Amino acid sequence: MTRQRRRVYVTQIEGMAAIGLLRKYWVEDCDTPGMKRIVAEDEEGVTYETRCVDYRAAKKVILYLADASKYSRDVVAVDNMVEKDEVFDEGN
Repeated sequence: MTRQRRRVYVTQIEGMAAIGLLRKYWVEDCDTPGMKRIVAEDEEGVTYETRCVDYRAAKKVILYLADASKYSRDVVAVDNMVEKDEVFDEGN
């Protein structure tokens, strides 16, 4: 059984990458020459796609997704996080 893709905005896919929810992502051709769509799959296997965008925009989105995915591994590390009370010294 083939799952249907969910149509989302580019910013939604970018946000998912920023918090580490994407497993993989790629670009697909559209029917219109020079237009591409971004396709992404999350950790649960759900597939998302954007509307068709100019190929130059698609390249920039893929670069952003690569950076956001890389940085999210460093920032979103809940398992290794240790909570500490912050102390602010007002110079007294």
